[in-house]
Amino acid sequence: MHVFNCRVNIFSKDGKKEILTVPVHGNKDLKIGTLSQLLKNADLVL
Repeated sequence: MHVFNCRVNIFSKDGKKEILTVPVHGNKDLKIGTLSQLLKNADLVL
């Protein structure tokens, strides 16, 4: 299995720009904890 790092640009509600690096495992969805952390960093709610 290949693991790739993906850079994600997130714009939060207050206009801040966050750049995060997320490990992506082939064709799989993000784990709910990873997704929740991304949303939390952007001040968004799942």
